[in-house]
Amino acid sequence: MRKTLIMLSSLALSGLTLIGCDQQAAQTVKAQEKLDAAMAQIDSADNSYDPKSDVSFDEFRNTKLIKAIEDLSEVQKTGADYQVVAASQLKADIYLSNARFEFNNAKNIYAELGPKAASMLRYVVAVDDAESTVENIDSSIDITPIVNTATDEIKIQQQRISQLDLSTAELKTKLDSVLKRKQAFIETSQSHFANARELKNKAFKVSGDISYKLQAEAAAEVRKADQASAEADKLDAVAELLKVALTLNETESTAASTVVTDLNTRQETAKEEARASKLNLAAAKKDRDVLYGEFNREFSSIFTTFETDYAKKLDDAAQSATDAIASLKKATAKAKSNRGAIQFDQLVAYTELANILTEEAATAGSYGEVLSVIANNNNGLNQSISNEELASVKKTYDAIVAKQAKTIKLAEEAIAAAKEVYQQVATDENAQYKATLDKFAARLKDTVLQ
Repeated sequence: MRKTLIMLSSLALSGLTLIGCDQQAAQTVKAQEKLDAAMAQIDSADNSYDPKSDVSFDEFRNTKLIKAIEDLSEVQKTGADYQVVAASQLKADIYLSNARFEFNNAKNIYAELGPKAASMLRYVVAVDDAESTVENIDSSIDITPIVNTATDEIKIQQQRISQLDLSTAELKTKLDSVLKRKQAFIETSQSHFANARELKNKAFKVSGDISYKLQAEAAAEVRKADQASAEADKLDAVAELLKVALTLNETESTAASTVVTDLNTRQETAKEEARASKLNLAAAKKDRDVLYGEFNREFSSIFTTFETDYAKKLDDAAQSATDAIASLKKATAKAKSNRGAIQFDQLVAYTELANILTEEAATAGSYGEVLSVIANNNNGLNQSISNEELASVKKTYDAIVAKQAKTIKLAEEAIAAAKEVYQQVATDENAQYKATLDKFAARLKDTVLQ
């Protein structure tokens, strides 16, 4: 990270010492020591982890970076202007890296939640049907029609299972192809980001047109990285749709197999009890209660994960991006030159914040819709959940609506701030950022819960 800034700090420090400004020189020396210490911590965080260690890589890296941030914060308070600029940019790099890390972790959690939510909705329908069965049982009915109907239904379900098996095989082939292409884009993005960092480091070591050219090349690498990342995100969305489709297929196939097994069992029972004219109401209630228990456990697990793990990681990511922006503002305030590069970094940070908040608002909308389906399914005589639990679902929905409204407001503010910074660094090469921000704004309008 930004090693050139530290080298320039050292050169300026030598000048102060020669001039003889003892107090100022001493303060600058101390600030330089803090900068050097922070650089050492950052380098250690990236390169010194021992896989055999008792602590995880994330824990090891966070410990180092927390200490680096403490040192850099001290430099921001006491260092000379050029040292404050260096420290502020380094802090912004750390914060933005952490924001992306937490954002990716959140997306991984959400990728696992999506298929589970789809399955949960099937439980809602299954419980509703089971309750309807209990309500409609007539102890005096002749079981002969049931046997005949079961035979016909078994054939239908077996045909459906065969169709689902073919569909599942095709989906798995498509998913494998999409995941390979996604990984290729991720590797391309990482390569361009690495090139950008190297070019920025070179730019700090020179001045004039050469520095401007290197900064421009670095910005081009960032754009290429963002483009590759965007393509990976698109494929990620395609992959998630395929995963949901696979989960739905598997759930439906399992349900069909369960129906076939159940119907076969009922047929055999009917044949053995040819003279029987009653259905086992207790068994129907038991089936309903088992399904309800599965639904309740799934519901609790999904929304606990969503409200704690997923939402917390997004909040942490947004806070890190916000901290990066604040640090870059300090750098801009103290910088006497090269403000354009710092403003470009601000544009990147604001865009990342807008991306995180837009994603948070969109996923809140998706989960709010799931809750709405559950609540609205409780009409008439067929009730998937009790009135007490329904009240809890509605309360959770209201909380998500309120949280989403707040998130949308923050996202719109981030987009507006990003566009304001964009006006200061606008070029044809940077036009993609404005287009991306416009897409975020459009997505926000489409995701609002009522």
